[in-house]
Amino acid sequence: MRRLGTAIVVMVLMLGVGASGATPLLEIGSSARAVALGGALVALADDENALFYNPAALAILERPRLSLFYQRVFEVVHHVGVGGAMRSVGLQILQIDTGSAEATNEFGNPTGMATGFFERLGLFGLALGSELFAIGGRVQFYQTPAQTRFAIDVAARVALGVVRVGAFVHDLFSTESSLDLRVGTGLIWAIHPQWTLSLGLDIWRLLTGPELHVGVEVSVNSLRMRVGYDGVAVASGAGVRWGRLQLDWAYRVHPFLPASTIVTVTYLF
Repeated sequence: MRRLGTAIVVMVLMLGVGASGATPLLEIGSSARAVALGGALVALADDENALFYNPAALAILERPRLSLFYQRVFEVVHHVGVGGAMRSVGLQILQIDTGSAEATNEFGNPTGMATGFFERLGLFGLALGSELFAIGGRVQFYQTPAQTRFAIDVAARVALGVVRVGAFVHDLFSTESSLDLRVGTGLIWAIHPQWTLSLGLDIWRLLTGPELHVGVEVSVNSLRMRVGYDGVAVASGAGVRWGRLQLDWAYRVHPFLPASTIVTVTYLF
């Protein structure tokens, strides 16, 4: 029961949901690659993560992708997700869950009743455009045992040579208004035929309390190495691809809470 209480307190207090009105599921990432890059993907998103970080980038996807995601958050919360994306369209379902535990009364005695906590988020996005300029949007469906809400988000992306610029407005229309503007810049530099360097710098919650997200990714053939900072914690990770299968891993080190491990498996059609 103590672990369950810890989980709920951690999710509410440490993820900053009160400041922006965002759900924890919109704060803790959607894949190992995204977490390892500190979430700095508003401008750099170029895979299924586009639906989560900048749906306008769905317009540049070269091939369909299906991914499965698991994260153990602070050793007490299960974070799982499944999603797919193809050019101009994306769909994803995410959930955090503390699992079930036996409830106790005010004296600490078992009551024989089970208790738990979960949040579920469904995302559906559409985009239109090209590598040079694209616009997009998505619909959020958010659910907890006590709440259900809908929201519509809009986004844009521009590529200027090696530079990428993105903007993402969360909750432009929402059953619970809490407008959140996120902007990002990125650099994708092919420094060698087999080497590519990507740098991302995002500012989240621009209208309420700016939060800096930074990420660096070095790609060497089929291997990718990453490090990032999400405004709270430092993360690192790597990814490797065999044919149509891609495996990504990340490790997020919080300043004073247990570290989190994240794994994503992606199949490219």
